[in-house]
Formats: sequence, C-alpha cells, structure tokens
Amino acid sequence: MLSAITVRRVGILGRDNVLHDGIVLNHKKFTFDLLQEYVCLEVHSVVSPLELNQKLKVDVGDLLPNPEKYRILTPRLPHMIFSLHLLRYLKGTPDFGLFCSNSADFSLKAYSNSDWAACPDTRKSVSSLCIFLGDSLVGWKSKKQPVISLFSAEADYRVVSKVVAELV
Repeated sequence: MLSAITVRRVGILGRDNVLHDGIVLNHKKFTFDLLQEYVCLEVHSVVSPLELNQKLKVDVGDLLPNPEKYRILTPRLPHMIFSLHLLRYLKGTPDFGLFCSNSADFSLKAYSNSDWAACPDTRKSVSSLCIFLGDSLVGWKSKKQPVISLFSAEADYRVVSKVVAELV
C-alpha cells in the first residue's frame, strides 16, 4: 500500500484524507479549478446535484450566443443551467471522495441497476454498475444500452450480463 507521504507527493490527497482505516481520494483541486474557470467561486452551494426526474434532450433549448467558451460544458441553454447547478453542488462537496479501505477483506461484490427507457430521445435504457473489493469501490460504469429493451426485465438482464463480463 502507498504511504501517505508518497500519495501526498502526487498531489491527490491532503493531510485530512489519510484515515486510520484507509484513505479518501477526492478532486478538491480539480473542483476548485472548475469553479474558478466558470466564475462560480462566490455562488451559494446547493444540496442536491439535480432536480428529481429531470430529463434533458439533445436538441431542445436555445443555443448559447458564445458556445466556444462553454464547449466543455454544453452548447445549449438548458444544459448550461444544469451544468452550473452541478458546479454549485460540487462547491458544497469538496471533501466528498472515494474511500479506499486498508482492510484485509478481499471479497468481490457487484451491484447493478437499469433505468428502463431512460433516454427521452432514443428510449434506450441506462445500465449502471459498481464493483467493490472489500469495502473499496474499484470500478463503476453508467452507460446507455446499445439497443431498445421492450421490457424492464430485458434491460435488467442486459445490465447483469455486463456485470458478469466486467468481473470475468
């Protein structure tokens, strides 16, 4: 296992991220740089990353007048509003991160979920999975399924097959 000094030298962790039972990896500097780049350092933070059941569509909304400046975020107004809300959420959660345990537990656990017909543009389902080694999150993925599932059980079956493929 990496020592706290080695990890700090890389610049990922601060002094407060090394715990007695593991370490917490976060992107505090990256978040600060994003907030600074998009002039969001003085805005108030929010407690929720997005509105519940809000669906954004690819071609809905006015184009931004100067899309080159915001190309990294989005060229459309509704997506920009969402992106700025997300930046406000990140402002309030700089210390959130991934916990890496130093436990001797090497059991492999995987969890999956599918959101049937989640994409409002294509009606394709979204598969999500996460894989834990002991108490540590070692892999995760969320991706639109390549085909349209006719039933929610079919979407669930597809995501379970993806989890098995990731584990093998």
